[in-house]
Amino acid sequence: MDLEQRIKMAAESILENESLGEGLNDEARSALLDWGVACAKQITSETGNIEDDEEAQEAVYPRMRGLRTLLSAVADLCAENLDEATQTDLFQQIADQVPLVYGPEKTVPDVSTWGNLLAEQAGDASKIINSFRLLFEENTSKEEGEKDAHKKIKRKKK
Repeated sequence: MDLEQRIKMAAESILENESLGEGLNDEARSALLDWGVACAKQITSETGNIEDDEEAQEAVYPRMRGLRTLLSAVADLCAENLDEATQTDLFQQIADQVPLVYGPEKTVPDVSTWGNLLAEQAGDASKIINSFRLLFEENTSKEEGEKDAHKKIKRKKK
């Protein structure tokens, strides 16, 4: 199987997972699945140097499982009238999965600010989902930019 086929299968595994986005409106479910598909494609694309399909599948399995856990927890945050303990538990589930999904070098944004993010988007599940996606992906871009800047500085010093 080639890399493109692996990527397609990973994306389909997210799209065909009926429990993801259960209870969300169409717009929110679409936002959640778009996020999931984008992450699944990224995770799977990192297996391009692995020739054996079983080995590639073993490499992505924990990250894909983490992705599904992250997406489910974010979807659960969209429920109305969450008590504080449940919200805290969901925040922790998400925080635990971020480095697995986005890579071990990924720094988890400050969890103490996440409640404000929920309050700002209250009642709009698609905005909550997109806000969390942006929180993690924007943070990743900044980290990559900082790494690139550090590399350039090191090269100039040589």
